[in-house]
Amino acid sequence: MVSLLTDPSKVGPLLDAEYELNAMVIDRVFSRGEDKQILTDNEKNPHGVMVIIEDDPKHVCIYADDEDAFLDLLRSLESGKKYQFSGLRDIFFPLLEKEFEIAEINPCWMFVLPEGGLRGEVRHEITSLKEEDVEFVAENWEHFSGAYEHVRDRILNGDTVAFRAEGELIGWDATHFETDKVIMLGFLFVMEGYRKQGIAISLCVSLTRRILEKGKIPIFYVMKDNEPSIKFSLKLGFEIVDSHSWVSGVKR
Repeated sequence: MVSLLTDPSKVGPLLDAEYELNAMVIDRVFSRGEDKQILTDNEKNPHGVMVIIEDDPKHVCIYADDEDAFLDLLRSLESGKKYQFSGLRDIFFPLLEKEFEIAEINPCWMFVLPEGGLRGEVRHEITSLKEEDVEFVAENWEHFSGAYEHVRDRILNGDTVAFRAEGELIGWDATHFETDKVIMLGFLFVMEGYRKQGIAISLCVSLTRRILEKGKIPIFYVMKDNEPSIKFSLKLGFEIVDSHSWVSGVKR
């Protein structure tokens, strides 16, 4: 029976079994401070966990090692309401379709850096982002334009790198979250007019080295239709390990 999870440590072993693939769910369960609910199919012997973050629409992260547990969790959601699923593993998509009218799907490849796999050189002077960069990054970062609070949080609380020319911010990279084993990248951006000069390589390699120095595994996602970013990631030594999607839909 689906219920609120009162002790998140109960789902630790469940999520640890495929830690890298479940990194986003792990972050939502153990690290995030948003207004959220954590549900499980069975707190004494959990086979599934679902995090619901209050937003409009509500954001959901879900994992289960059992189809029945996955469906039980989905069926606990309110019918007629729209939800946004983040980092949904594609193996679960057929189950999602049983319970949801799908409105939009953005499929991504999940990349992980294998041990000793990093390639590329830092050929530019790399510094870090500063608090005064928050507004500029939030306004100019194409993928999350206007995401001020998230940008501010990651600049103040996460690892960042920056490239500047004559004092002007030209490119940057940062992380979306950090767990005890994994750090997710995903802020890499270089302003128009400065691309194809190796700046992106310098930024990504520099940030990845910092992550490795902390003894953690770098991961990130690339949309499947973004061929240049896929080639870039493979060139630096990252490998595709799974397929996840960002999906929105209405509960039947």
